[in-house]
Amino acid sequence: MELFEEAVLAYLAGPPQRFVQPQFSLAYKGMPGGSYPDFVTLDYKERVAYVVEVSAAYQIGGLIERVRDRDQRWYIPLRSHLEDLDSSFSSWKLRTTVFVREDRKKVAVEALQSACDVTVIALDNIMRSWKWNWEGQIPVNPLNRDPCASVDAV
Repeated sequence: MELFEEAVLAYLAGPPQRFVQPQFSLAYKGMPGGSYPDFVTLDYKERVAYVVEVSAAYQIGGLIERVRDRDQRWYIPLRSHLEDLDSSFSSWKLRTTVFVREDRKKVAVEALQSACDVTVIALDNIMRSWKWNWEGQIPVNPLNRDPCASVDAV
């Protein structure tokens, strides 16, 4: 795991209601292959499963394409896997959070602006724990912007 992924892992795992799994294996059903998102985060308080991708690269075209294909690549296999574990996961929302360099955030936000279930966060902001959103002694560390009312989980 690289430095930037380690920083994101610390950010994701800050609030105690979250379970985080790095390099979660999502096998495609009915076709060969699968995907390994950088992290899958289960937020038991929000009842949201987050697919999290991290990139410190300048060229983020591949990342944007993976996010655009999130239903087939991540959401359908993740929903299936979680529901196989416990049917209560069927009511959970699925979201994607992308961490990129501050100088690439605007490009990512513009490319994904119609995706209400996707949030882009600058790595520069989460690399410094004193900038996290703290309430008391527990970091809040939000993973999503205000969700769109019309977006439902797959």
